Amino acid sequence: MEFNWKETKLPAATCPYCNSKNDAASSPEGHTPEPGHYAVCNNCASLLKFGENMELEPVFPDEINYLNNKYPRFMQKMSLMQAAVQALRREKEREWWMRR
Repeated sequence: MEFNWKETKLPAATCPYCNSKNDAASSPEGHTPEPGHYAVCNNCASLLKFGENMELEPVFPDEINYLNNKYPRFMQKMSLMQAAVQALRREKEREWWMRR
């Protein structure tokens, strides 16, 4: 399986959950983010949505439930992205503790 990874630089936007600055978006399918597209925070792994000015907006439980019911394969991909971010964060934390 081959992925067409694409990274797009964006104006810095703040995650509404963890206040992390995000200034890029990556897509394994080569997509460029647009307002209304979904993303995963590269720090806390929260599901986010790009607003009209590409700011990061929270995605609330009712919308998550709708997406799970209407687009289960898409949400499966988002869950995999969240798991990848969480795994990377655990690895960074482990490395930090090993240096102490």
